[in-house]
Amino acid sequence: MQYKAKALAFFGMMLTVFFLATGSLAYAAEKEQAAIEWHDKGVAYYAQEDYDKAIEAYSEAIRLNPKYVNAYFGRGNAYDEKGAYDQAVADFNQAILLDPARVDSYFNRGLSYFKQGAYEQAIADYDQALTLSPKDEQIYNNRGNAYHEKGLYDQALADFNQAIALNAKYANAYYSRGDTLAALGRKAEAVNSFRSFIDLAPSSSPRIDQAKQRIQELEE
Repeated sequence: MQYKAKALAFFGMMLTVFFLATGSLAYAAEKEQAAIEWHDKGVAYYAQEDYDKAIEAYSEAIRLNPKYVNAYFGRGNAYDEKGAYDQAVADFNQAILLDPARVDSYFNRGLSYFKQGAYEQAIADYDQALTLSPKDEQIYNNRGNAYHEKGLYDQALADFNQAIALNAKYANAYYSRGDTLAALGRKAEAVNSFRSFIDLAPSSSPRIDQAKQRIQELEE
């Protein structure tokens, strides 16, 4: 009887552990689902350009799941749109820490650095992004813009040429190349590059008028 009592006690203890573990798993699953829902709200608010509410939603997702890479990435984008670049960089840092192979975290952190005038850091991020995605014309274009801002026109031109080699219809690279060619004093080539931009850019692009103005200035 004593052995039976011990067996029943052990069985009861195991049942308790089982129910506690089951409850913990269920609670964890509920938290994860709630984090996803808050993240999705953040995406919706971001699409509506309500960046404050997007930040609040992403922050709640992160509170529920502190390892939620997409939530850090989304909140970083919202901070960037508000011009809060330090906070944006901090969130992209965390996204990279959690997922070092995610190329768009380096790309977007590079954008935030660029907007702060931190061109060296931007170039370093684009370098890393290119190791992960070596055939992305946008990364070459953005790194070229950072080189241009530092006055490194030859490196900038090489990047714009590479962007165009990867995608001959990528309009932004032609505009950027036009700027750099003009800075190098190669006016005729700059005019041709701006004209290519005008031919390729969407008709709604506000940069078309800017390109026409640059052509007029270069041809005077």
